[in-house]
Amino acid sequence: MNFTKSQCPYCGVGCGLKMKPKSSVSDDKWLVSGDRDSPSTQGKLCVKGATVCETLKDGRLKEPLYRENLNEEFKEISWDESYEILKENILSSIKNYGPDSIAMYGSGQFHTEDYYVAQKLLKGAIGTNNFDANSRLCMSSAVAGYNRSFGSDGPPCCYEDIDHCSLILLIGTNTAECHPVLFDRIKKRKRNVNDNLKVIVIDPRETETSSIADFYLQISSGTDPFFIASICSNADRPCFADIFPSGNPHIFSISFLSILFFTNLYPGRRCDSPPASLPPIAFGWPVKEKGPEPSLPIWPVIK
Repeated sequence: MNFTKSQCPYCGVGCGLKMKPKSSVSDDKWLVSGDRDSPSTQGKLCVKGATVCETLKDGRLKEPLYRENLNEEFKEISWDESYEILKENILSSIKNYGPDSIAMYGSGQFHTEDYYVAQKLLKGAIGTNNFDANSRLCMSSAVAGYNRSFGSDGPPCCYEDIDHCSLILLIGTNTAECHPVLFDRIKKRKRNVNDNLKVIVIDPRETETSSIADFYLQISSGTDPFFIASICSNADRPCFADIFPSGNPHIFSISFLSILFFTNLYPGRRCDSPPASLPPIAFGWPVKEKGPEPSLPIWPVIK
């Protein structure tokens, strides 16, 4: 039987999967392997992707379970009963406390149609604006920043950049545990003794990710804007002119204001880092005579 190609549903790396049903009856209904034709992961899988089929095992919840209080055991009820319980509790809350006593937090895995129905329920039927979702909280600020800076709502890079850049800057991310397949791609280059790739890790936590760093800076939590501003203060170097996209006058003005404001506050003191730790990053960016070498910053979407 031919494999069916799919994609791992866990982290955002998007590992390609090849799946097919098992020929014998067992708890695991499917066989899974990495898709070597996947341009993003080239057949690699982490333990989550390799065991994704365990979610198809027998024993998953198929009927609603309900208990009236924490002291009771869960008991199975019908779907109709569960709908009635939900309806009664929603109506009771609206009657006693008003529609804004109801709120909903949606999943990042919602489809467009799911969002539409959820909005109809919360705003149309119940009459509250208390609806939010992980997909908005997760990406809205990043998308706004991408649009303003680069004119597109997606990062202006791709996984292949990991194979060609001269510097990788990892900010506030434990890539080794959160995106292990991506981390393996970086480690593959670091294992090559003839590769001059430099890795800089900036994170309050010392993790496995920092173990491969050529330079690790342990700044205080929440002080990354001050640190990044110290890098912006290097923007007056002529070789950095090409960093700022043409046709977008906001970029340099934002960076210039950052320089004026943050450099007067001394980033090292704000980040709880010694002065000597900042120059290797803020002023040591790999630069050729004609401009900066290809560099790839990687940071988490939300923490």
